[in-house]
Parts: sequence; structure tokens; C-alpha cells
Amino acid sequence: MQALRDELLETQKARTSLTRWKIVIIAATGAAAFKIGGLEFEFDNRVLLVLLPVMCVYVDGLIFHYAWRVKEIGYFVPVYSTPGPNWEYLRDYEVWLRHKKVREPFKYRIEEFAVAWATYVVCSLVFLAGLVFRDLALEIQISLWLSSLLGLITKYVKHRYAKKLVELESEPYERPDSKSIDTDSG
Repeated sequence: MQALRDELLETQKARTSLTRWKIVIIAATGAAAFKIGGLEFEFDNRVLLVLLPVMCVYVDGLIFHYAWRVKEIGYFVPVYSTPGPNWEYLRDYEVWLRHKKVREPFKYRIEEFAVAWATYVVCSLVFLAGLVFRDLALEIQISLWLSSLLGLITKYVKHRYAKKLVELESEPYERPDSKSIDTDSG
């Protein structure tokens, strides 16, 4: 069980690191697109804005993957851990926490909310950039619109999928008896 707890901590660290990297990616790409710091390319720098929705959705996918791993380990450990001195206390805490998450979901989903809405905002701003910058070539404007719409749609679909998974996982889970576990993997 200690290995699972260590994996849980490492996964949480990786998720937090990815959240920070998302901010850095958005800031660096935005700075390059608007020539902040004197960065100049042979092409119009604003074309880099096309990359923002794709990068945001990709990083969100990784963050979701790590968040899901944390939840899976969090569900597994109290159910399958060997009874010990703190075992009942941990189980009671898990039951209490799940109850609190159902009654006050926003308190426990602030990070998920921030990550998701940051992507929605970035995609919307990229779409608006395609409308505002009239001096851009039509191909670049269309690319900005398509990239932002693709990012918005992809993020929405992932969000709905994640919500469905959370609903499935919110049902109470009890440890099955050893007879019900299928050990035949062939």
C-alpha cells in the first residue's frame, strides 16, 4: 500500500506541475505572438495563436489523466487496504469526504474548474483575435477560428465525458469477496 500512496503523491505533484506549465505555455505563446520581448519571425507572429487551443486541450487531457489516476488510487486504497490501526479511521474519512463532495461539489473542484475555464477563455480569445485583427491574411483568420472552435468542441466533449465518469465513480464501492474476483486473465 505504501507504493500506492507514493504513486498518489507523485501523481498529484505531476498534475500540479502540468497546471503551472499550462500557464507558462499560454504566456510564452501569447508573448511570442504579440512580439513581447522583441521576438520576430519571418511570418506574422500572430499565427502562433493558432497553437494555443491545441496546446490547452492537450495539457488539459494530461491533467485529467493524472486527476483520474489520483481518484482511482483514492478509491482503491481504503477499500483494499489491509486492516490496521488506522484503517477504520481512513475508511470513515473517505466516506465522509465523498458525502461532502456530493453536498458541496464546488469546494472540491476549484482546480478542475480553473483548468477547464482557462481553456474555454483562451479558445474564445483566439476566436475573437481572428475577428479583431483585420490585417491578418484570410487563411490565418480562418485558422484561428477553426483552431478555437476545435478547441472549444474538444474541451466540451472531454468535459462531458469526465462528468459522466465522475457520476459513475460516485456510487459507493465495497470490496468484493474473493470469490467474485476473476483471476483468470487468459
